[in-house]
Amino acid sequence: MATERELGAVLGRYETDNRRRRKIAVIGVPAGAALTAIGMMVVLSGLGTPAIGVMVFPAFATGIGLGVFVVGVWQALLSVTRTDEAFTLHEGGFVHSYAGKSWAIAWDEIADVKDNGRDTMLQRALGGDVRYRVKLRSPVGRRRSVTITGFTTDAVELTKLVEQAVVHDVRPTRESA
Repeated sequence: MATERELGAVLGRYETDNRRRRKIAVIGVPAGAALTAIGMMVVLSGLGTPAIGVMVFPAFATGIGLGVFVVGVWQALLSVTRTDEAFTLHEGGFVHSYAGKSWAIAWDEIADVKDNGRDTMLQRALGGDVRYRVKLRSPVGRRRSVTITGFTTDAVELTKLVEQAVVHDVRPTRESA
């Protein structure tokens, strides 16, 4: 496990927007709960109906409501547990920090990088347009991977620099960052 000092010069800092996470939570939790409750009431009121097609929309609304609720709760949890989350890019790796803790990760400690994001309007709104998983060779502070999401400022730039360093062995410098 590397130390922050061993990673060399700082090339940039990429902070995560927790305010945006909280906004999604504040909207998602009550909207999801309301949609789920309304959908369930309609489903339960129509249980004796012989027509199954009548139940499709209420069941769909209930499922969407549950999904929105879960996303809201997840973002609320992340906004509370990952205060001041940031990625600091160095010449020899990066530091992931949040809630007063930090983990220094050298380029040679990274086994693989994979972009699981989807660039759609919904995913951009939910920070899922960039969902970059950095898999570590061995646990660093009990963590086997680090995820960079669209909530991080300039996440696309950061992920390109990480991928170049790990996959293409082109280490970032002051000129490239």
